[in-house]
Amino acid sequence: MQWRRAGVLLTEALAWVVAAAATAAAASPPEGWRQFRFGISPEAALAGLGGAGELHGGSIRSAVDIDGERYTVLMNFRAGRLHDVFLKSSLDRATAGSDPQCAAYHRRLAAKLAADYGREGETERSSLGEGARYVFTRTRLSFANGVRIVAETKFVPSLGGNGLCDSSLSYQDAD
Repeated sequence: MQWRRAGVLLTEALAWVVAAAATAAAASPPEGWRQFRFGISPEAALAGLGGAGELHGGSIRSAVDIDGERYTVLMNFRAGRLHDVFLKSSLDRATAGSDPQCAAYHRRLAAKLAADYGREGETERSSLGEGARYVFTRTRLSFANGVRIVAETKFVPSLGGNGLCDSSLSYQDAD
């Protein structure tokens, strides 16, 4: 009986350690985006893209799939080192009026960031215009190492009854 109880306690302790380690890993501040660490050279970034990017001046442009959506990726360099990564997607699935699909997409994006980094970001909504309004939803996460992540979703209504849900993610190194 005591062995069974000890086995249960050991199993519970092991589960707690694994959960704590996963939480600590998720809560670590980002040092870049995916395998692209802030400070790498344009050549290293191009190699990481498998040559699928275009270098123009101080930026690399490429494309990537994220959770089933196609994003354009723009990596910006300062003094030859990666400083920020900007991802942009045109979802083309909004409808006229307040768009619940666009708002739901942003909530999923913010939830994914919270899961990846172990905490919620600060979210704000604003609108611009009269009648049919542009609606902006922005979630910001700031970290102790100075890195910032900003997720923004913009709903743009059109006169034809359709609209556009446009989103972007920005990973920025400390200044």
